[in-house]
Amino acid sequence: MLSQQSMDWQGRMLGRYRLLQLVGRGAMGEVWQAEDSQLRRQVAIKVLPRVLAGDVHYLNAFAYEARTAAALEHPHILPIHDFGKVQTAPDEVTTYLIMPLIQSGSLNQRIRSAHGLLPVAESLHYLKQAAQAIDYAHSRQVLHRDIKPANMLLQQQWLFITDFGISKLLSSVTYRSQTHAGAGTPEYMAPEQAQGHAVAASDRYSLAILAYQLFTGALPFRGDTPYATMMMQMTSPLPPARNFNATIPQMVADILAQGLAKRPEERPPTCLDFITALERGWRDGQQAAPDPDATLLAPWSKRSYANVPQLPFPEPNFSQYGTQMAHGPVLPSTPLSSSPAALSPYMRPLPVTPSPYPQHASNYQRNQPAFLSSSNSQTLTVVDQQPESLPAAEPKQQKVGRRAIVLGGAATAAAVAIAGGAFLLPTFLSKPAPAPKPVTKVVSGPQKLIPGIPLLALTGHSNDVTNVVWNPNGRYLASAGRDTRVMLWDIEHYLKQQSGGFQTISAPARAWKFANEIVESHVGWSRDGQTLGVTDLITTKVHLLDVFSKSNTPQEYIDTGLADPISAPQYDYLAWSPVNNTFVTSVTFSNKLTLWQQNKTDAPVKTLNYNQPDKDVPAGLEYVRWSFDGSFIAGIPANFGIVIWQVKTGQVVQEISLPVRTKQHAILLERSDLKYSPNDPYKLATTDIDIVTVYNTRNKNLLLSLGTDDQEALTLPKDNPLGWVPQVGSISWSPNGRYIAGSYGRSNKVYIWDTRDKNPNKSRDGIQLQSLLFGKNNGHSATILDLAWSPDGHYIATASFDKTIIIWKVDAV
Repeated sequence: MLSQQSMDWQGRMLGRYRLLQLVGRGAMGEVWQAEDSQLRRQVAIKVLPRVLAGDVHYLNAFAYEARTAAALEHPHILPIHDFGKVQTAPDEVTTYLIMPLIQSGSLNQRIRSAHGLLPVAESLHYLKQAAQAIDYAHSRQVLHRDIKPANMLLQQQWLFITDFGISKLLSSVTYRSQTHAGAGTPEYMAPEQAQGHAVAASDRYSLAILAYQLFTGALPFRGDTPYATMMMQMTSPLPPARNFNATIPQMVADILAQGLAKRPEERPPTCLDFITALERGWRDGQQAAPDPDATLLAPWSKRSYANVPQLPFPEPNFSQYGTQMAHGPVLPSTPLSSSPAALSPYMRPLPVTPSPYPQHASNYQRNQPAFLSSSNSQTLTVVDQQPESLPAAEPKQQKVGRRAIVLGGAATAAAVAIAGGAFLLPTFLSKPAPAPKPVTKVVSGPQKLIPGIPLLALTGHSNDVTNVVWNPNGRYLASAGRDTRVMLWDIEHYLKQQSGGFQTISAPARAWKFANEIVESHVGWSRDGQTLGVTDLITTKVHLLDVFSKSNTPQEYIDTGLADPISAPQYDYLAWSPVNNTFVTSVTFSNKLTLWQQNKTDAPVKTLNYNQPDKDVPAGLEYVRWSFDGSFIAGIPANFGIVIWQVKTGQVVQEISLPVRTKQHAILLERSDLKYSPNDPYKLATTDIDIVTVYNTRNKNLLLSLGTDDQEALTLPKDNPLGWVPQVGSISWSPNGRYIAGSYGRSNKVYIWDTRDKNPNKSRDGIQLQSLLFGKNNGHSATILDLAWSPDGHYIATASFDKTIIIWKVDAV
């Protein structure tokens, strides 16, 4: 890294941003107030120290960390809108990050201006928000490494954590000859981090230091030099908190000591466990009755605080989610989110954070489908199957980029050092599955619709299952989720082996592991059913898996004309053409789609652009879909309308504005979805908050509005600070084009509408109600994230937050 001597950025341009005035300066760079010259809004720019233009290691690391941080969507994490680099000298570049402008100061400034200790309720309020953000980032496998009050911005009493990934970036191997500054702040640094081994518990230690500071007014370890401070963190005993503030209850002092244990494994398991224990300690104080379990239970034991009421001050209580509207206080520079990393708020809690959205029924077991506890179910573990047959053709020629791939068995994992750290690569866990039969015309169903009967539970995933996609032949089902795995399930084989009753399948026929989690609509089958396309988060490549060949190497697609890591696009939603070997991907933070030809790996063959009329809404396209004849592609822009391109010309031929469904100016929206009819290229169904609308795009008229009167789907959570509203999740057409199946945000049921019903039940406002719903007592224990109808219409596959896929029989024929 070059000298950190400040440059005069006043009035200069960084990309499209004009720097107006310096807000702050620190070891990690400068923060400037700036104006976005295109959107005419005020933003904050984090200008990082200059580097050599040829420092490819740093530029790759910067791009990777920026994308990782941008994928974190939480109400208490300051979002990253954009990032880039600018040439500042013939051999130097400066990198920068664009964020919302928060002008109310930091928690550090609030502490200094208080002229004494903050009220305990206010301190706990800030600590709770920070804990939720840190635990959320840890659930996404992201560490902060520099938790401190200066990195916590305040707007009113709303807290935002900043600088995720920056500490790691500036402490990478390139800069180890420099000072400690980029590796964290010594006064808040955990002992193991001071020795170069940061783990999740290191962030929890830093939060405990902050709690100690808020309750005592002092930092526990502060030496004459940074080195002396780090040595104290590693070796010095903790000064008892009551030495500085005698009013602290002994229980609180003990909890602080546990949070600041020298050994990471002795600290609380999550930030929220730590803060909840502190809340209990302050409430109960020294008046708590002796607890016979006190010597057996840690303060964060569920037994210890399971029934503790909340403190009587306002505190946000969030689960893992993404927002489609500004969250928290209205940020003048916060865009509407179009990130594919949007995570659900409404169906189950974070592993570490109590959710405002309760379990569906008291008899449900957390993270376990209700039916798995049934005594009538039988468990069948299916091991990897030997291929019955393989395609006669030789494996396709594969182009492998800079990722090294290690082949092996189920326990094999590939790791490579790139972009400043090690991460997992696509790792192939099993043998080729039997090749599918050629795709043939099948009789479309369902011919006699019935309430779903659960036949199979597929339990191979270890986290939320976000994608279920049937092979066009109907034999196989592909799934993917936030555990970074894609799995192949041989549904036909399992059903043939079924001896009656219900089966649980714990191992897929084949599986692959990727570097990052895979969210909804990021997996798709080719028209011939031989290839799976996959886009995982953050990376800049599209992966094609030749599923039924002996080769375990993915074909990687990357635009080599944009090889610069800063400008390289990140690909999000993926969909295959139903008529040829072309697939389309959306590009993050961009109003364009890229069309790729299979086996042309170095560049897309066509780009489809959308000139968004509302310039105040940031760019972004989601949930791209093809019409069944391949003539049209539809997508959802950030303003939540519909854009339709004609594939042949590449031109936008129609824009559809959806009806206004709420009077709220800002809502919490998990996801949207749209699907073309399987037999009409001009009929398109899309979600519109709490309903499904069906359009005739040729005549430009609304055909149907579909909704529900099910109170489980429509009831608001008791604690709803972000304005969550009832909303439809995923939708799927039946193959015969008659029915639409869907899910709702606070329900574990499947809803089915008959689009040909001449006399349907309707709500007071004329919305057609569901013809059928099922799954409450014999299905998932959490809300359904994705669903798909099998090609013959006999089955529906559902995927859920409970880590499980269920195969339902819905056709009596």
